[in-house]
Amino acid sequence: MALRFGPGPVFVYECLVLARRWQTYAVRALFVAILFVALLVVYAKTREMQIRGGPAAVRALAEVGVRFYYAIIGTELALLLLAAPAMTAGSICMDKARGTLVHMLVTDLSAAEIVLGKLLSRLLPVLGLVAAGVPVMFIASLLGGIDTEALFGATLVLLGVGVCSCSLALLLSVLGNKTYEVLLATYIILSVALLLHPAWLAVDGALGTVSLPAWLAKTNPFYLAFAVYAFPDWYGGSRGSRFLLDVAAFLGGCLALSLLFVCLAALSLRWVVRRQGGQPIRPTSWGRLRLHWLAPSLDRQPVLWRERRRKLLSRWTAFVWGTYWIGSVVFTLLVIATASTGRRSMDLGPFTSAFQVSIGMLLLVISAATSLSEERTRGSLDLLMATPLSTFSIVWGKWWASVGWMALLAILPTINVLALFLSASDGAWTTLLFVAPVVLSYGLAWASIGLALATWIRRFGWAIAASVAAYLAVTVGIFLMAMLTMPNDSGRDIACFSPFFGPGELTANAAHRYPRLSLAYPMVILGNLIVAAGTFTLAWMTFDRCLGRMTHGQPGRMSTSCSALEAERTDVVKV
Repeated sequence: MALRFGPGPVFVYECLVLARRWQTYAVRALFVAILFVALLVVYAKTREMQIRGGPAAVRALAEVGVRFYYAIIGTELALLLLAAPAMTAGSICMDKARGTLVHMLVTDLSAAEIVLGKLLSRLLPVLGLVAAGVPVMFIASLLGGIDTEALFGATLVLLGVGVCSCSLALLLSVLGNKTYEVLLATYIILSVALLLHPAWLAVDGALGTVSLPAWLAKTNPFYLAFAVYAFPDWYGGSRGSRFLLDVAAFLGGCLALSLLFVCLAALSLRWVVRRQGGQPIRPTSWGRLRLHWLAPSLDRQPVLWRERRRKLLSRWTAFVWGTYWIGSVVFTLLVIATASTGRRSMDLGPFTSAFQVSIGMLLLVISAATSLSEERTRGSLDLLMATPLSTFSIVWGKWWASVGWMALLAILPTINVLALFLSASDGAWTTLLFVAPVVLSYGLAWASIGLALATWIRRFGWAIAASVAAYLAVTVGIFLMAMLTMPNDSGRDIACFSPFFGPGELTANAAHRYPRLSLAYPMVILGNLIVAAGTFTLAWMTFDRCLGRMTHGQPGRMSTSCSALEAERTDVVKV
């Protein structure tokens, strides 16, 4: 085996392929454009204070900088946590599915060269996205209000999060078979790591238990990036040096974890390929159960009947959804326990509902996108389109298979609201009417969006990435922009369209005597239903054109071809 130095041939090949895709540059340019638009929006909202002149204008400019820092750093962190795994989850899985990974393993390439080449090629666009936002933030620092140490430290936090997220997704991609299962597992692991300290704080405030050490809060990237402004008592007068020291420790920890993940991936690559080669995907022992009574008859809905019976619950899917439901049930029981003791748990209840719905909707939109994209990649969708089934029945069956179990996501938030309502002597019973409809409307909208994006985007990885990006734009982007640019009731009403803020705000209002419901939640329900109907209709109308199915409006070509074949067959018979 030749001794090679440098990134290796796998990295060079992946970079050449990546450089020829225009989507990489388009996403980067769009991201920078969004940053500038956000800066203009935040600046316009503080224009009235600037017109007054004097010290008020200086304070207004500093307020613009602080708000812009919160909005952009929060959006970039959420984007990295969602986009970095989406770009890396299929790096090894797709090669295993195509069979190219076996060909690479029989060459003189080492497992370390393959793993490092894949990782570095996926890190380049992620780090490029981070680097593209740095000049915009330094331009915004000229307004005042943005601390230079905070900006530099936040950039290092973004770097550590990007490297660690990509390394974790790469390790799971080596161990897993399907891209979407690897992506779901990565998201659930990152969610548990991010929610560890906030969840403990909520439980500590509700039950009065022993608090965790302060260093645990500094392992959370959101807490650390916002610490200079949100938690100034951490650093006192010498905040610059201490803050940069904490950021350096965080970056070192992320790099150490990344090195551990890369080593495990390199050591297990050949063993996993030998073990998984030629073996079918095994479902769990209870994944073979079929809920036949939930499925329609074969004659009425053949696509839905097929979807309900062909899907097996693999070990990866069972791990993801099992972790989600176990954590959700545990925190719902904590909400009930704190409410029964007379404490309203105003932090634990909204916190639980917000993350139950937002994480559940993230898993739902990925499942909806992969229900069509995965079958499109395997080629089994071509067989389905060759049947005499109508396009509407195919799209409807795929969509309904994704949202059929969605009612389960509304159960636990409803219990949270009910527990807070019963514990409050002045609660409003009308709050209970909006919980289930709001959650169901979120699910209908995001299932339609995921199905539509999978229809319009041919590449499997890009379809998932686009679905995650759209979910991020609404869940985090709209929430931050509405709360920072419109800090009043109108801003809170717009922020309720976020699957994170809406359920949390609704749960918080359960213990208020005069909950601020007005038209916010009816408008959220109506808006989500309009989005669901619109995106479903667009997916149905463009399904044939995007997937190359011959419509009923094109019988001429078919009849001409059939006539030509018939004439040729007749000539052959005569001869």
